[in-house]
Amino acid sequence: TDSCKDCHAEQAKSFVAGRHGMRNHPSISGPRNPLEGLERLGITGAISQSVASLFADPVPPQHMTVGESRLPMHADAEAHQTLDCNTCHGPHSVDTAQAAVQACATCHDDSHTRAYFGSPHHTLLLAEQSGNAPTGSGVSCATCHMPGIETRDTITTNHNQNDTLRPNEKMIKSVCLDCHGLEYSLNSLADRSLIERNFVGNPNTQIKSVEWALQRL
Repeated sequence: TDSCKDCHAEQAKSFVAGRHGMRNHPSISGPRNPLEGLERLGITGAISQSVASLFADPVPPQHMTVGESRLPMHADAEAHQTLDCNTCHGPHSVDTAQAAVQACATCHDDSHTRAYFGSPHHTLLLAEQSGNAPTGSGVSCATCHMPGIETRDTITTNHNQNDTLRPNEKMIKSVCLDCHGLEYSLNSLADRSLIERNFVGNPNTQIKSVEWALQRL
């Protein structure tokens, strides 16, 4: 990771803001050392060691691991696999297409991920990759969960994969409105079953906000 961020500083900065890389965020404090507080109180020796062992924070692994996920993961996903740059990007590979879909689906095994394959979004991606659709018209996992962000004179991928998740309405402006209308986006993200199906079909939920605004006009 240190080698990668020498050149990819913006990507590294957003990566540590998300769940995958949060343990390396510079603002997160390390484990407490109760011995320091006890020494300031003049408590030393065997007693301080005993008390400190009761109140010491556990030292977490340097990186988050697959096995710590609260979401369903594939049974054959390595629980000890650390989440860093090399998890999705091979150290000598620039295959961003693989990183945008297969890297996610290698570990994640929830219904939303499984339903992506064969969905309208996936169909668009396959059409783009085969040359039958314009560049940028495909929709991968990264398209929605790691959208491009403007940084100075270029656009870089936002590696904070949680940035558009909770609440999911944060995804509307940065992702959904690139292709869909506001009313359709609101209704879709409010339909839990549609999300589980990875947006196969139309929303069954009707958010009244847009209708009220039109009536007011």
